[in-house]
Amino acid sequence: MHVVVTGATGQVGTALRSLLGADPAVRVTGVVRNPPGDVAPTDATRWVSCDLSEPMSVAVLAPLLADADALVHLARDASGDAGLAALTNIGGTAHVAAAAGQARVPRLLYVSRTTGATSSTAAGLGTGRESRPVGGWWAVTGIPTSWRGEHREAQARLFDELGARVPRVAVTRVRPPTRSGSATHHRRAARVAEQTADSLARALRRRALAAA
Repeated sequence: MHVVVTGATGQVGTALRSLLGADPAVRVTGVVRNPPGDVAPTDATRWVSCDLSEPMSVAVLAPLLADADALVHLARDASGDAGLAALTNIGGTAHVAAAAGQARVPRLLYVSRTTGATSSTAAGLGTGRESRPVGGWWAVTGIPTSWRGEHREAQARLFDELGARVPRVAVTRVRPPTRSGSATHHRRAARVAEQTADSLARALRRRALAAA
């Protein structure tokens, strides 16, 4: 199984690469703006340099995804500048969706805290529940006063439109578990990243088994 991961050097991306890399039957390609200079000797990730905010990224991604079994989109800009962040969070997502549609990648997964999805599949992360399809009554809405919420809403709509336009691309939206407990912020964030990566890895393996 060949899995392409955007934002592969983030917390979730790093944890996911570690989980997938432990399986010799899985090839991982990480797509980031600046590939890491030094990685662990056991890290077999193939790195591709690509700035998703640039329109030319579609030409880089499409042939890469044509050879992939799944795409996990994790790239995002969490900086405090709404305008700059939109270049990656909205523009970059549009470019990823365009490339995925061109390549007809069989599976696309992305992580979002949006309330719902229209044509995607909702997954209960950290709850032990299996992914389940949801209907059009699920509203895809962000927080009106939050540009981050607006970015997440735009991302969800772009991928919903992709799923409707290219039915061959199975789009799955997953929600990270809620941060809770008395641990420090750093530890809670690390735990959420690990749980989210584990859920993504399990979803990918289920798909691989179903296709076998």
